[in-house]
Amino acid sequence: MKSASHQSVWQQVKSGVRLTGIVFLIFGWLCLALGGAGIVFSPESQYAPAWLGWCMVGVSLGIAAVTVDRWAKVLPGLVCYGAIGAGLGAMSGRISGLVPIPIGRGEALMMALSLLGCALVAASIASRRLTRTDRVAMMGVIIAFVAGIGDRNLALVSSGLMFLCMAIAWGIDWIASRRGGRAREQTGRVGSGAV
Repeated sequence: MKSASHQSVWQQVKSGVRLTGIVFLIFGWLCLALGGAGIVFSPESQYAPAWLGWCMVGVSLGIAAVTVDRWAKVLPGLVCYGAIGAGLGAMSGRISGLVPIPIGRGEALMMALSLLGCALVAASIASRRLTRTDRVAMMGVIIAFVAGIGDRNLALVSSGLMFLCMAIAWGIDWIASRRGGRAREQTGRVGSGAV
């Protein structure tokens, strides 16, 4: 007969292996998405043809679309990490990476503020069951994220789009909750206003 402590240790091992697998899958997805964006947005890719980069980006977006409910839980942390990087860029005048890229302090500050706002709104969205609007907004954030990482010239625009997508989804949910939860009932969400 197994002891209670043995079962709890086994549950801890299973949980740790599952968490490690999730971290590796997220890292693999990021490598796929960012590698594809790097191929697509590089002026002359000597390593791979552009069609391969587009295929990598397409597969990564397909994976993100299928797993968008899980990305909603991870997205606030990833975006907050980007906000910290942009904030450091505002102080130093460079965005760090493999090759530090000079950036205007005002541009980096705007990126940091919009990414911080996106992280705060994404955290409130992640704490509830997602609606169709939330899923579309999450996909918009992921597409803008990949585009902003792939092309430095799109970084400020993409950070603003990320915040805009999250703010629109939050605003639609806020309006729906003020109308008595009618939209929540139609999408299957159970809230305090739903009957």
